[in-house]
Amino acid sequence: MKKVSSKSILKILLLTLLFTVITYSQVYSRSLYFSDFKRIAGNGIGDSGNSYGWSSAWFNGKFYVGTCRHIFELSGAISQGQSPGGNNKVIIPETFQELLALDLRAEVWEYTPSTKQWRLAYKSETIDLEIGPPFINPPDNPEVFALPLDHGYRDMVVHDGALYIGNSPLGFGGFTEIGLAARILRTTDGITFTPMEIIFDWDVIPDPGGYISSYRALVSHNGKLYTASAEGGVPVIFEGTVAGDTITFRPASEVAFGNLDNVGIFDMAVLRNYLYVGTFNFNGYEVWRAKTTGVRPYQWEPIITGGAGRGQQIPLGMTLQPFKGKMYVGEGNPAPGTYPGVTRIWPNGYWQVVCGDKVDTDQGRKWPISGKEGGFGNLFAGYVWAMEEHEGWLYVAVLDSTSVYLPMDIAALQQLIDIGELPPVIIELLENYLMPSIWANQGGFDLWKSWNGWKWYQVTQTGFGNPLNYGARTMVSSPVGLFITTGNPFTQGDLEFGTDSDGGTEVWLGRPYFRIFMEDPPDLIPAHGSKAAPAAQTKTTLEFAALDSYPNPANPEVWIPYQLPQAGEVSIDIHSVNGQLIKTIKLGSQEPGVYVTKDKAARWDGTNETGERVASGVYFYTLKAGEFAATKKITIAK
Repeated sequence: MKKVSSKSILKILLLTLLFTVITYSQVYSRSLYFSDFKRIAGNGIGDSGNSYGWSSAWFNGKFYVGTCRHIFELSGAISQGQSPGGNNKVIIPETFQELLALDLRAEVWEYTPSTKQWRLAYKSETIDLEIGPPFINPPDNPEVFALPLDHGYRDMVVHDGALYIGNSPLGFGGFTEIGLAARILRTTDGITFTPMEIIFDWDVIPDPGGYISSYRALVSHNGKLYTASAEGGVPVIFEGTVAGDTITFRPASEVAFGNLDNVGIFDMAVLRNYLYVGTFNFNGYEVWRAKTTGVRPYQWEPIITGGAGRGQQIPLGMTLQPFKGKMYVGEGNPAPGTYPGVTRIWPNGYWQVVCGDKVDTDQGRKWPISGKEGGFGNLFAGYVWAMEEHEGWLYVAVLDSTSVYLPMDIAALQQLIDIGELPPVIIELLENYLMPSIWANQGGFDLWKSWNGWKWYQVTQTGFGNPLNYGARTMVSSPVGLFITTGNPFTQGDLEFGTDSDGGTEVWLGRPYFRIFMEDPPDLIPAHGSKAAPAAQTKTTLEFAALDSYPNPANPEVWIPYQLPQAGEVSIDIHSVNGQLIKTIKLGSQEPGVYVTKDKAARWDGTNETGERVASGVYFYTLKAGEFAATKKITIAK
């Protein structure tokens, strides 16, 4: 046997180390940070009535966004005047006429990256119907109303060279009998949008009655188009065949997979020739999968039942995303304090808790492999609303309901969480300190990223600096970057605490920092408060802003980015949670500009004024520049 020399061993070790360094550098160079994102549309793409970028897709070199309109006002009217979450800052229409005056017609917008131009590609038609709908103060006698055919466009998919768009009709299918049914549009050029004729052929199971309430999930798989009803309709997986302007849907599953507690299908995704499905089930969501080959309705197998061990606490299998050979499941429950988590499924059907509670299952006790709680520890987490793989990283967006529950008076808050009477001093503390602090530092969706599924890094915890961006509704990976559309239903904007936030959906594009600023000078970064419309009009003047620090949590070194519209002396005060001044970082005189990269942003090494390292925990930094001051949160971990 030939003896291996020590030099050969050293060469092997050095080559292995070099390979590891190159691999990690390539992986991390493709990762997106807060500073890599810029807003390319705001204020509902020029109309704050566009509450959500409800669906989106990359098609023929362009980015398409389907909106829904005035979602809180419509939901409040349907529920007889009750604002979502008890939020008394949302103005609910008192009559059907007032509701329709808001313009509930959904829109499809097209963005061309090469020209940075937005174009309204399509707007829902209306239909004249004589009805007396079940809203607040309905007409005594039926009247003729011009009702939108599409209140929102809930999903998009590219299939066989065309873009298919599924709608949600007014009332989420509740008015199907009077002519407002769910429908699907198709376009091949982004100019002509054709409503598809839809035929349901119940050839292998009996017709259970019911309808499609709205198209929340559309999936292209093996040359067929798959869909299902989201909520309120018939919970069956349909397999569609397209012929001209007609789609024929046939059942690909039994009704509700044989469990009538499954009242809806919330998402579908494909991995290794399996079609995965996440359900809506009040006793705990389920995940099923099947290979859609052979004889329909196919052989479906349950992978997760009972809300992944948490039962009624987690009713929604909200979103599914394949990533590096495993299927990730984002959970949902809109109530605060439920901590919806993330699970992942291996090809053999074994599943793990990625973040969430430890649970006892028939596969044994499961602990979160990330060590993180559900909602990544966010008390106000409602949904894991969107997930997407982009350049080797998984991005997970968590809805934050702070903006729903906090912009209300103390009386409404007491009624919501049943805390009884409070002393005046506590009320003052809540109104003047605690609630504004939570709003400023916690409000807005959270975005996390991971390249392996167990080690996670936070990109933003403030909805890209806008507390009214309570959710990232869709994410789309494209050749030009990662697109994110937000859920922001606050048409009034500026709801509370003197914020400078904008209402209406926003669209953000993430690309590595150096690529953005090689192409776009810093003054193209939109500042919140600007009434951005189509991208051609988004050039704005910089405003003072303290941006989210990175990394967060820090260990212990952290960079604090900011932007300045004018020259001046800049400093940063670091405080503990009890208000003690830990350290002041004097940055001196700074010129106008964006200070985001590590060579420009402020740096705190995690020490106090005497050079001692601070303890792990939560700290606050206050950026001061002239008369401007803004405070944000940092978490130090060891």
